Amino acid sequence: MSPFALSTHWSSNELVVLGSLASASARSTESVLLLCRYGQLWDAELASRSVLEGTLKFAYLLQSETTFNARFHEYSEVQFETSLMKDHKKAAATVSALSGLGVEWLRPFTDRLLSDDEYREYSDRTSAQERRRIDASWGFTNLLATLSKGEEGGFKGITALAIGYSTASHIQHADFVGVSLPSDREARSVENRNYLHLSHLGRLISDVFSMLFLRLMAAYRFLGIDEAPIKDAMAALDDLLSPMLEAQCKWAEIEYGVTDAPSGHWCA
Repeated sequence: MSPFALSTHWSSNELVVLGSLASASARSTESVLLLCRYGQLWDAELASRSVLEGTLKFAYLLQSETTFNARFHEYSEVQFETSLMKDHKKAAATVSALSGLGVEWLRPFTDRLLSDDEYREYSDRTSAQERRRIDASWGFTNLLATLSKGEEGGFKGITALAIGYSTASHIQHADFVGVSLPSDREARSVENRNYLHLSHLGRLISDVFSMLFLRLMAAYRFLGIDEAPIKDAMAALDDLLSPMLEAQCKWAEIEYGVTDAPSGHWCA
């Protein structure tokens, strides 16, 4: 990402916003890998969901130079102010519920309250209808659809990452699908369970690196930087993940009787 960060194309504010978004995705990627290292694959799904959302927003911002300014304004100003107003209401409710505490103990919450003038300024600056429109355009479904239908190569198959997002949603919200997935795995035979664990591990690692490559491609294409190093890295990752692909093939044979290896790359 260095060529992107060092480019003179960006204003200082743009660099802070884009850098913060890219850094957040990188931190969550590290969390996924650490959780995988300790066998916590279901919790890794939650962190992977954050990586995917950050990646989609980063790529959406940089999809086209003609849309960049408007989308940057929506993301860094309109949605930011909307979030501050929502947090204000939640902080006010918390202060009310904990009114028995001393003033100093409430500072972590009262410091997040907006003044009446600030709240009015944010509210008047953008209509509620326009905020709803912007929130919808930055929602997961629209981000995925917009990027997958774009002319940019490399994003056509991005919808394949949606199943991981859906799985993470079940886990995060603790619905019965989410809480039963680990139980289903534990109920399988030892051989089936072990190969399925390795397949799941490989998919998580593949996903977060695929998302890294997507962020890199979005950044490089926006600035017209040669993408050859990205493609070389993708090929290297295929080699690194080949043992997990073997585990995936073995599990598919056990579960479905499939004997043919899948074609294509691990990474998008």
